[in-house]
Amino acid sequence: MITRAQPIYAPPAPSPAIKTFVPETTLFWHKRLGQLLLGCTALLVCVASWLADGGRFVADLDVASVRAADGAPAGRPLADALRRAGFRYDARRHRISRTGPAEVRLPYEYLGADDRAGPNYTGQPAVNSYYRRTLHPC
Repeated sequence: MITRAQPIYAPPAPSPAIKTFVPETTLFWHKRLGQLLLGCTALLVCVASWLADGGRFVADLDVASVRAADGAPAGRPLADALRRAGFRYDARRHRISRTGPAEVRLPYEYLGADDRAGPNYTGQPAVNSYYRRTLHPC
């Protein structure tokens, strides 16, 4: 198990109309919640709070690489939780999006990642991320 995956994404050429954000780490300090957050869910919580009114967030997300603590697939429950939190998830395109800011809380705690997952749906190297469902959103 590893706690952080190396970025495997090469950002496109700069454009004045598009801001590209590639996190160097999966650690985020959430000012309003006053806590350190880890993993993909941390990024989504933070992104939702960073959006301006009418601002749009779009990213690729392969929920097939999300696992419960016991290794069971957790993609469908995560996708449902994201939708309840105001995100849109297109399973066919592996795309998550959101318009406008919000205080988002997701009931997952990041446990770590396994870099032996093999390729994802695009054929690129991937990791499986492990999460524990919490009783209360973070």
